[in-house]
Amino acid sequence: MKRIHIIWFVLLCFNTCILNYAVFPKNSNLTIYSTHPEKFKVFLDNVCYIDEAAVNIQISDINISAVELKIEFENKQLNDIHKVVHLLPGIDMIYRLDKNRKGQFVLSLQNEASIDVELLQANLVTSLYQKSKGSDYNGPKNCPFPVIDEEFKKIMEAIYSLDDQLERMSKSKQLIASSCIYIEQLKEILLAFDDEDIKIEIAKYAYSYTFDIGHFFKIADAFEYESSMEELFGYFNSR
Repeated sequence: MKRIHIIWFVLLCFNTCILNYAVFPKNSNLTIYSTHPEKFKVFLDNVCYIDEAAVNIQISDINISAVELKIEFENKQLNDIHKVVHLLPGIDMIYRLDKNRKGQFVLSLQNEASIDVELLQANLVTSLYQKSKGSDYNGPKNCPFPVIDEEFKKIMEAIYSLDDQLERMSKSKQLIASSCIYIEQLKEILLAFDDEDIKIEIAKYAYSYTFDIGHFFKIADAFEYESSMEELFGYFNSR
């Protein structure tokens, strides 16, 4: 009887460890994306983590808390970027590569997103579909990895669950800020509102969280007045 209790206890501990690892990821991810077409490679502690240069790079399952990051551009006329990056367990540290007013590339922290195991599994299942969906777009991008259709469906359900337009707007901003969306998905969000001013405010807010921002003209059908798109054109062009 004592042996059975010991075996049961060992199995319980083993299952608990596995469950904790699966539900609460201990390692970190590092995502770096650029808003410009210049491709780059990423080095962590002088080790290159990608064979080909790209404009969106994600490194997964990093098991150290601080790392020396180097960004090496494919264009050798551009200076390398060196930065010590501090990582958090179970967090995807998302950095944005952009140009400052002097035209020099700078790296800044954009977001700290929790690593959702179930979402990661869903992304693996749908990765080929998502790649083909956005593979024909080579324009400017304001975020690296758009949400999968299943997750966007949940976003729309959360928005439509609220009747008050101001509450919907607040919820929309909250959900947009924690996502990366396609311009067609932004259009669908805008169609959930009747007020033109609210639509304009949300479209402006979503600018930094839209993957294919070069297609922003596609949201024109969501607005009633031509002047709304003219205002958005001026806003987007000033960014």
